[in-house]
Amino acid sequence: MARRKAKRASSWIVLIAGWLLVAPASAAYAAGALAASDRSQVPPRVGHAARYGVSPKPLREIRIDSRGPSTPEPPRILEAPSAPRPPGGRHETDPVLQMRPSPSAPAELLQFDGATENDNLPFSGKEFVPPDANGAAGPSHYFQTINVVFRVFDKSGNLVLGPLPNASLWTGLGGICETSDAKTPYVKYDILAGRWFVSQGAFDSSDGSSHQCIAVSTTDDPTGTYSRYDFVIDVSSSATKSRFGIWPEAYYMTVNQFAGFNPAGFGIYAFDRIAILSGGPATYQYVNPGVTNPSSIWGLPSDLDGVTPPPPGSPNVSIALGADFIDGSPNDLIHIWKFHADFGNPGNATFEGPVDVPIAPFDALDCGNANLGQGCVPQLDSDQLIQANPSILMYRLAYRNFGTYESLVTNFTVDGAAGDNRAAVRWFEVRDPNGVPSVYQEGTYVPDDSHRF
Repeated sequence: MARRKAKRASSWIVLIAGWLLVAPASAAYAAGALAASDRSQVPPRVGHAARYGVSPKPLREIRIDSRGPSTPEPPRILEAPSAPRPPGGRHETDPVLQMRPSPSAPAELLQFDGATENDNLPFSGKEFVPPDANGAAGPSHYFQTINVVFRVFDKSGNLVLGPLPNASLWTGLGGICETSDAKTPYVKYDILAGRWFVSQGAFDSSDGSSHQCIAVSTTDDPTGTYSRYDFVIDVSSSATKSRFGIWPEAYYMTVNQFAGFNPAGFGIYAFDRIAILSGGPATYQYVNPGVTNPSSIWGLPSDLDGVTPPPPGSPNVSIALGADFIDGSPNDLIHIWKFHADFGNPGNATFEGPVDVPIAPFDALDCGNANLGQGCVPQLDSDQLIQANPSILMYRLAYRNFGTYESLVTNFTVDGAAGDNRAAVRWFEVRDPNGVPSVYQEGTYVPDDSHRF
């Protein structure tokens, strides 16, 4: 089982052609589900958008001057707390070590500078480390967000729009969404609809409510108009580190929730995608899987890649990592939940899980406590170590329908060498997610002495 060892903020952008495919590890460790709970009728909790509407003018016509520091949120836990190191030894070897270099990646098409921490200053009055860079590519544009601002580039690397504060997407909507830049945003390109999706959280200190602000472009032009929504997701707790997946019926979101400063469970939300695309009133549906250790479970929703949707009626799959040092799991495994929202009849929504699927044993990276600024990965010309978040699956959980089979792929960070605390990437592929899911292939990529995470 997994064991812990005993012992500047700028961004750059690379566009490549095609996918990077990694060869399977020589030692396969594929196993089916250990246990599965019956599919249940939830019904989920249903909520409505508190505010919504189409922006009165294109985003490119909005001008927002420097406005100084925004109102800060009350302090809260933003990272998974470090778990105590269990006693005992380590594995002699990782059973799925991948020590040969992967096949050559496709050549870069373009490389250009993205946003930097300096872009935050005019709108927040401060810099942030790290920048929490996030971005998405569409047919003609690249849309990048960092902490509180965004930039839009064309496919030649030319700046088209920005920097603007993320909240400018909700200008004129009223409420907390157009005034708060307090949470790291996510941007995605909804390839099935040809629209841009942007979302960030907002916390209203006046009443303690948490909001999820969603904006979806009305065309494939990221500088045009947007349908904007302000969803109050839970008035009794605040949600952090939201992660999104595009699915035919909904934009699915997983969150780690906090009641004040205390963990309040891992939640899964489904926002009515069809209603949002139309710009009309929209609802969300919410379930709480009721995990036993909510401070350690950090799940990812499946996120569609390619233009072939999943089979009709397929649930969205969320996956979280399980191990002794994360949630007390006796073996190294992944937890799988399946949620299918029904916005026409919420009583028909289904929720299933967790299904526990074993993965090859791994050794956990000893990376210290993120909340104390600790890390484990060295960097050039600095004594500051980088945090690798070894107990968390890394965004995204990419889904692709190949016709003859369905595939989910993601990764996390492990100690890839024999006890020297070298960060390495453990990747895995799950197949048959809507049937009996199993790990089809996986590997720990350690071709040399470099840290990878």
